Amino acid sequence: MQEWEATYDACVVIHRPDDFLRLIENALEAQLHPLRSVEVFPITYRKRDYQYDQHDGIDPALIKDPFFASQNEARFVFDPMERPIEAIHLHVRELVECCRISQNEEIPR
Repeated sequence: MQEWEATYDACVVIHRPDDFLRLIENALEAQLHPLRSVEVFPITYRKRDYQYDQHDGIDPALIKDPFFASQNEARFVFDPMERPIEAIHLHVRELVECCRISQNEEIPR
């Protein structure tokens, strides 16, 4: 399996999101600890700068600049039962059946 450098830029189209989510959830639980929750959230496209009294309750991890709105992105959030957490690499071969890497001309800009 090819290892990507941190600077790699890619767009993945997930055409079987339920299976994709289940496979990642199973791999995380096998390598780590049980998960408290697994959720999918749509991204909100708006500026991050706003007055402290105008906070709308949206987690900053789910906000992107309007420049990226054409991406129509969602984020999977896996919440582990135990802390602290650290970055890990998951190797789940079956994921290739649930998604594909978009070709450059397909990526919204």
